[in-house]
Amino acid sequence: MALNFSDADKEKYITGQYLKEIKLYFPQLNLTVLNDEIYEESLSLEEAIFDGNSALSIIGCISNRFSIEIRNKGVKLKKKDIQVSIRIDGGEWQRIFTGYVDSVENVRDRSYQKLMCFDVLYKYSDKNFYNTYAALNFPITIKTLRDAIFSYIGIQQQVTDLANDTVTISKTIEDGELAVIDALRAVCQMNGVFGKIDAYGIFKYVDVTVPQEIMPYPNLIYPDQAYPASSRGDFNYIDSYREGSLWFDDYSLAELTGVTVRDGISDTEYGSYGSTGNMLLIEGNIWCNGLNQSVKNTIAHNIYEKVRYIAYQPFNVAVPGLPYIECGDSITLYVYDYSSGEPETVVMAFSVLTRYLKGMQWMTDTYDAKGNEYQPEVKPVSYQSNTEQQITIIENEISGIGGRIDDIDSTIGGISSDIDNMSGDIDDMNSAIESLTEEVTGISTELSSLITYGTTDLNPGVTTLATGHVYLMYE
Repeated sequence: MALNFSDADKEKYITGQYLKEIKLYFPQLNLTVLNDEIYEESLSLEEAIFDGNSALSIIGCISNRFSIEIRNKGVKLKKKDIQVSIRIDGGEWQRIFTGYVDSVENVRDRSYQKLMCFDVLYKYSDKNFYNTYAALNFPITIKTLRDAIFSYIGIQQQVTDLANDTVTISKTIEDGELAVIDALRAVCQMNGVFGKIDAYGIFKYVDVTVPQEIMPYPNLIYPDQAYPASSRGDFNYIDSYREGSLWFDDYSLAELTGVTVRDGISDTEYGSYGSTGNMLLIEGNIWCNGLNQSVKNTIAHNIYEKVRYIAYQPFNVAVPGLPYIECGDSITLYVYDYSSGEPETVVMAFSVLTRYLKGMQWMTDTYDAKGNEYQPEVKPVSYQSNTEQQITIIENEISGIGGRIDDIDSTIGGISSDIDNMSGDIDDMNSAIESLTEEVTGISTELSSLITYGTTDLNPGVTTLATGHVYLMYE
């Protein structure tokens, strides 16, 4: 699925030794910005289809973010569309980002402007799709629904058939609010795909499948040997990465054993397919809401066939900047295997779920994938009626209030005990003060008698009393 760069260009990006050029184009202004007006290594591009680190969520729809610093042109760039392209060694221009300028910040004594840009999905994410949704001629298929969403926001979508496109739904949302992003996420989730905006601004449906077998390049012996960067089948071979930057977990995500689709914990019309060993839960999807069990069983089966082999290995690595890689791609890296006692070079495949591309001539790429080995246990559906559920909730709340009252009583009792203890302590302190006062009075009387009994030749300074060894200092 990598961007369509030539094999020759891919090889050059791998080496990092060729001149790279960036072109920014603002179509509404017919304005082009090239390398000589871009500040050093200020380019950055962040993309993701799954950035969580716990339960797997097959949804995507995470906006791409691009930033760069350009010479101040004295024109208004905020909210303007932007297209970003790159080429290497004077080769063919290739698009790497399409979006719009969300904000502009004057930097470096206002001689440059920092542009913060997002893809087009970000612009329309919060737009209310409800009126268009309510006007559809229900019942409709999921395919009809998603076509209506993209027609409404004016974004092109990938032409493809999705697993549950033919499922028919009725109108179930009545509250007048339906954000575009919520509608799209639900479409992707019920079809077992990650949604993303590609480099050309087209919404794509991404499958993540780690290849089951890896065919090493012939005659490969050491990691520093030349290794083709071109795609071969499902792989993007990468022959080098920054020393010390590679980390990967000791496990791959366990293969999914089944899928459950339900409205909530009390949905007695839930659907499922497969076994419960390591099951993916689809819960609360707005387009599955209210469907009968037979339909939900079909949806679960179709999702399972799409996602059962999502068994990637969590990892993180920094490599030379490879702008042709996309989130969802599989890459292969050389790693050392110490299982036999001696380091042995092996080739491992990883799935890129997030990426951070940064810089220009010193361009680097950081790839990442996270996730737990097993999915959280899917708790069985509760068969309580709504009334029974409300009673249980109220009983739990009353029980909680009772517990809090007990805590308050205990706290008050503790405070009372502390006050009693403090009263006793005060009485003891008063007695001690009285005793100390008596002792001080006795010492004063004794000193007075000593002074009267001793010498009366009191010169300033230190005076020795004739009958004792007491020394008084006075001025």
